[in-house]
Amino acid sequence: MSATDYSKDRISGGHCGDLSGIVAGIEQCVELQRKEIERLKAIKAEVRWVISQVRPNELAVLLTERYVQGKSWKELAGILFYSEARVRGELHDRALVEVGRIRARLK
Repeated sequence: MSATDYSKDRISGGHCGDLSGIVAGIEQCVELQRKEIERLKAIKAEVRWVISQVRPNELAVLLTERYVQGKSWKELAGILFYSEARVRGELHDRALVEVGRIRARLK
């Protein structure tokens, strides 16, 4: 049995020079991500506010549970005590009409 010769695995080239360009690039990426997070937070706040204005309240619950909480149509039917078809169809359509009215008033 012979010993492994690690001298063949040497990595050569490159140097630890000035890293300021790399650091500046990372800082720029971090700042862009921070701005994107703030933009998305503002959208989320607007969505929540619009949903809070929807009447009747069961339509607001439907929108919150579906689009904020990510509930399925089946889960919504159980929460609202309606059939899945009615929740997905009539109630959802009514809720979207109300959202449209609210958004139109904002413009």
